[in-house]
Amino acid sequence: MATRGWASVAAVVLVVMSFAMSTIAAPPASATPPAWTVSTITGFNGASGIAFAPDGSYALVTNRSGTTVSKVSLASNTIVGTITVGSRPIGVAITPDGSKAYVTNGGGQTISVVDMALGTQVKTIPSGSNVFRVIFNADGSRAYVGIDGTNQAQIINSDTDEQIERVSVSRSSGGVALSPNEQTLYVSAWSGADVSILDLTTNPVTVRKTVYVGPGAMGVAAHPDGTKVYVSSNVGVTVINAVSETVLLSSITGVTGTYPLAISPDGGEVYAAAGSGNLYVIDTTTDSLTRTISGAGGYQVAVSPDCSKVITVSGDSAKVIATGRDCSSRAVSFDANSGSGSLGNQVAAVSSALTLNTFTRSGYTFGGWNTAQDGSGIAYADGATYDFLASATLYAQWALTLNTVTFDANSGSGSLADQVAAVSSALTENTFTRSGYTFAAWNTAADGLGTPYSDGESFDFSADVTL
Repeated sequence: MATRGWASVAAVVLVVMSFAMSTIAAPPASATPPAWTVSTITGFNGASGIAFAPDGSYALVTNRSGTTVSKVSLASNTIVGTITVGSRPIGVAITPDGSKAYVTNGGGQTISVVDMALGTQVKTIPSGSNVFRVIFNADGSRAYVGIDGTNQAQIINSDTDEQIERVSVSRSSGGVALSPNEQTLYVSAWSGADVSILDLTTNPVTVRKTVYVGPGAMGVAAHPDGTKVYVSSNVGVTVINAVSETVLLSSITGVTGTYPLAISPDGGEVYAAAGSGNLYVIDTTTDSLTRTISGAGGYQVAVSPDCSKVITVSGDSAKVIATGRDCSSRAVSFDANSGSGSLGNQVAAVSSALTLNTFTRSGYTFGGWNTAQDGSGIAYADGATYDFLASATLYAQWALTLNTVTFDANSGSGSLADQVAAVSSALTENTFTRSGYTFAAWNTAADGLGTPYSDGESFDFSADVTL
């Protein structure tokens, strides 16, 4: 039976305690890298293409004047083996899992499929005259090839090693690059002056737009954040706005006559080679030249997965440039810090939004992350961007969820202050009076038909309430 007496209408509202977050800051910058050093590896035969293994332990270099690919140990900077492929091999790419490589054979109009475990060619894929550069997508299920002689881009199912389709482009295909979302393919026309932009979401694939950049458009690379595309040509390096698909910067000051280019995995730098001349290093934040390495140019350039090495190839040699950089993947682990639940580690090599919190803690509200358990370190809001320059443990920060009990005299007289708490507590004892009446109890309804509470009874303070 409901307790009759002084009681009140209850309105239950959750109140979340507000709290101040400390300023979000980036982790301390890494130390200035040492001066770059250049080493030379010889023994090639018209070195033309290069690809790093996914773990960075070795590289493959094509010998355009022969029929082989050289395997180079990057621990010793020596040639440790050769693989026989087709005539006049030019381009080479290794799948992300390292299981196989594609080699474009410019003289044989084929693509060699190399089993990396066996170290031998196991199949050839028909291609076209003077087949040129090749790349794989992120999971290795597709390969994209530029065919110089037939002015085409070839798309291959690299799970089955079979062609899907060919797409005609404006002029002879030089370089190929894939947008980070894998919806757009960029094909440079080295005998022309433009870049064909292919829409990979259409069936069949179509050329959405052609952008003029300058004569001899050869190398092309897409920034991993999807905002820009870099193209090398006789005029230097041109920057294209990948969103509007228009030229953002026609040429970068100080960079002239470049042949190939590559972008670091973290998107921080572009490396443009001027044939047998200079290697230019470009800061992608400012799109400005930051370093010129004399004599380190080449006819193809590649960057190691951890950004520590850049290799250019030309003639009988390869230049190995030690950059002193490290952009290998970092891990952020999340600590519940007295909360409950699970949240897996987040691994990345470039700036990324932090995984959203799923931890909970009874009686508390999540207040962001901090590099220190007690909240005295660097704070990050939920979903904030972390630059992944270093691995870190982020601790959940919790604020007590305070709720309020408001006491209503319900026709009585006197005053009784609101009671605020975050955990179960004894209710403040009644001090209200009413002439001719005796206090019976509290109730969540003014007519006593709600939930009753005796004077001084424990209340869980899980929500706001009026008694």
